Amino acid sequence: PDPAEPAFLAELRRRARAAGGSLALGRAPADLKDRIPTWDPLPAPELMARVKGTLDPDGILSPGRLLRV
Repeated sequence: PDPAEPAFLAELRRRARAAGGSLALGRAPADLKDRIPTWDPLPAPELMARVKGTLDPDGILSPGRLLRV
């Protein structure tokens, strides 16, 4: 299998969720991260965006890494 294929990552994420976990891309080329989400779907993206905005109002800490806001 090609790890750069979205279907491959989707299957790994499915298996991780079935085992009670999750999967995130730790390192990948920028073009791959543009095609494949770095993180599993967030359970509360609006809440996480508000927390990120409060702790990092200027958006200088790892911009675009966790949330693309």
